[in-house]
Amino acid sequence: MEPSTDTVSPARVLALQHLERVRKDDAYVEKLTADDADARTRRQARELVAGVTRQRRWLDFVLGEAYHGEYDSMEHRLRHILRLGLYELL
Repeated sequence: MEPSTDTVSPARVLALQHLERVRKDDAYVEKLTADDADARTRRQARELVAGVTRQRRWLDFVLGEAYHGEYDSMEHRLRHILRLGLYELL
């Protein structure tokens, strides 16, 4: 069952998909596109992916300090979601 995306911005959903592709396929951030998304959504998603990728070590440090458990064993998708959220907050 796929989680509902009714309340999530299309740019965030697209950014999450792209972060997963970057991790799985070693894809380049600049090459990531979505034909079904409008230009604004693609631009926002690209900025989120680039920012999270650029700040990944710092984001992981902050999240690792706040997380009660083994951060490195956390599911990749959840880590991407937390990184996106923290990047936008800070």
